[in-house]
Amino acid sequence: MGLQLLLWLLGAGLTLRTQALVCKRGFLTHADTADAFPISWTVRLNETCEPGQVCQETLILLQSGNKVAIAQSQGCTGAQAQAQGSESQDIQHRAPPGVTIASYTRVCHSDLCNDLSNSVPLWTPTPTEAPAPGGLQCPVCLAFHSCPSNAPLVTCPSGTTHCYSGTIRLSGGGLSHPLRVQGCVPHDGCQLLNGTKAIGPITLTERCESGGSQSTRALACFKGNLFTLNDRSDLPLSWTANLNVTCQSGEGCQDTLILIQSGDRVMTAVTKGCKRSPSQEPLTTEHQGPPGITIASYTHVCHSDLCNDLDSNVPLWDDSVLPDLPGSGDLRCPVCLSGRSCPSNSPLVTCPLGTSHCYSGTFQLVGGGLANTLNVQGCASRDGCQVPGGAKAIGPVLLKETCKNPKTQGLGPQTTPGSRALTCYHGTELQMGENLAKEHQDLSTDNIVTCGAGELCQETVLFIESGSRGIIVSSKGCTAPGSMSPGTTRFGSPRMTVLSYSRVCASSLCNDISSMASILTPAPTVASSSGGSLCLACVGLGSSCVGGTSVVCPHTSRCYDGYFQLNGGGISSPVTVQGCGPRKARGCRLLGNTKALGAIAVTEHCDGDEDENGVSAVSGPAWGMAAGLLLALWGCLPQL
Repeated sequence: MGLQLLLWLLGAGLTLRTQALVCKRGFLTHADTADAFPISWTVRLNETCEPGQVCQETLILLQSGNKVAIAQSQGCTGAQAQAQGSESQDIQHRAPPGVTIASYTRVCHSDLCNDLSNSVPLWTPTPTEAPAPGGLQCPVCLAFHSCPSNAPLVTCPSGTTHCYSGTIRLSGGGLSHPLRVQGCVPHDGCQLLNGTKAIGPITLTERCESGGSQSTRALACFKGNLFTLNDRSDLPLSWTANLNVTCQSGEGCQDTLILIQSGDRVMTAVTKGCKRSPSQEPLTTEHQGPPGITIASYTHVCHSDLCNDLDSNVPLWDDSVLPDLPGSGDLRCPVCLSGRSCPSNSPLVTCPLGTSHCYSGTFQLVGGGLANTLNVQGCASRDGCQVPGGAKAIGPVLLKETCKNPKTQGLGPQTTPGSRALTCYHGTELQMGENLAKEHQDLSTDNIVTCGAGELCQETVLFIESGSRGIIVSSKGCTAPGSMSPGTTRFGSPRMTVLSYSRVCASSLCNDISSMASILTPAPTVASSSGGSLCLACVGLGSSCVGGTSVVCPHTSRCYDGYFQLNGGGISSPVTVQGCGPRKARGCRLLGNTKALGAIAVTEHCDGDEDENGVSAVSGPAWGMAAGLLLALWGCLPQL
């Protein structure tokens, strides 16, 4: 009977399997220039599947100009698209010219059969003859998380008619990553994916800027800035813009004018340049009206050459916007408007009717080429700061206000009570490359958020470097009091650095660290390491590293191979780290028992641990030798 059943199963094309499959598990995201491809990787972890599941591998490749990005996932899946054998499927979701998208998927039914280790299935070398150029120029970028504001302009190939700018969110198969895409496309609208919703276990969602692509050519705009203080009698004020600039395709020309008045003194701030924004008719805004200290602005965005031709502050200078009201009350306040500190003996003036408080504070104007401080004293019509929320974005200029306690009539050092909701810088940044510690990467952001009641501002920076490669993850935003421990923590060993910096503060926009220079110290000198272990040095986003360099570690070190799972502060991703680890670390742990670095929770997995399914990772020496072979074949890890 048993033989008859077996023969029947074989005749029906079915196979009995009594044990669950073991599949390779991991994912990878990588972006670089086309000449760095094809690339290779090694998957170090395995997982035991659930009954009925099979092994899968998925590779997605996007190309825009000379930029290429891939996303790769391997693991178990319940999909039964190929019920028999091991079959693969190549699909071109978007063909040239312009941005192209292709995918490779495969399911298979034997242990560790999902062994894809390179991007070759989707990589066709760039043709020797470039396509004929068209008349359109577009910014080109492919990057996980964010594109630079000055992405390079390229001449688009013939057949493309629009510039595309959007974000493809990849979710599933271990991935949860935004991929920023800019480039040339042959159509208008937000339809880069051509209706594709999922590739293997990875779902894809598309979001475009300003409703989709833009076909506008690159404009010429006036560029410049002005910051000046004048007496009322010197106004209105006129100026001439002597410079102009060619904007990126899709950008418009912008004019921004800000006036602040206290008593008989008036500040005028002007900035002109390019801005990626829809057209905006001239807009006059009274942020704080008279009587007393007055703040007003004028903004305009247009889309024709040199249309940002504002040449005076007349739009904000009339009796309705900044009237000259005589003093008629009993309140007297010191009055000052200065780019330097106000003197302790500022003249007292009788305040106009309708004012009830004395004000003393500082405004910082940052952005659009401006970086100026204005100290202000005068009469105010209300208690507290004059800009609600503590900060205001006016065009490209961030107006940051710090005000003193009005009960001291502008003369004391106290700040306003902490019951007001704080405004904090907000956002996450990811930077990868070589020698990041030497170049002191920019950590600033113009994005702000209003916190919940009782919340404080926080900033967290995580820096990891192994060999010459490194990664910087920074997070800014709001946090509950006591939810994180501030300070600087350093881990690692010679030739490997793991450094975290975290800060919690209680005033608006205080989480303003702008550079790595303030938290990095020179690396200690490493003595000669002849005779030490030869280890692979590599840092990568994801659960695998691409490429790397071999380094000789000191005798006090050993080879380290692991990854940190980061969650919190807007971050959710593993970071793979290989290099020289301290020999004295407990087990394979580099971070010891550390569970959080500032606002970012961290879980460490390393060679010698068992994964969540009880399957050991590939041994360190074997991985190092394999990666060394890949290094010889494909070269070093390229920069993102």
